[in-house]
Amino acid sequence: YGDKLYDKNPQTGKYRCFFCNKELRANFSRHISRHEIDGDQVNEQIRHAILNGLPLPPPSTNTPYESKISRDSSFSSSV
Repeated sequence: YGDKLYDKNPQTGKYRCFFCNKELRANFSRHISRHEIDGDQVNEQIRHAILNGLPLPPPSTNTPYESKISRDSSFSSSV
């Protein structure tokens, strides 16, 4: 993906997920690996902004619980 995508924002102390646009303080690699396992696509708008030092859109506000519900319901509907 590029090393710069894994950099922590020095102002907020958080990582920005280039798949779902969430801000995370910890467990970033685990979060990214979950997207990879699920076959999620990189958000090209976020990727481009991070790599080029452009302003980022506001972070996603889904809680981990809401994200899990969304993932689980999309999985059960595709089975």
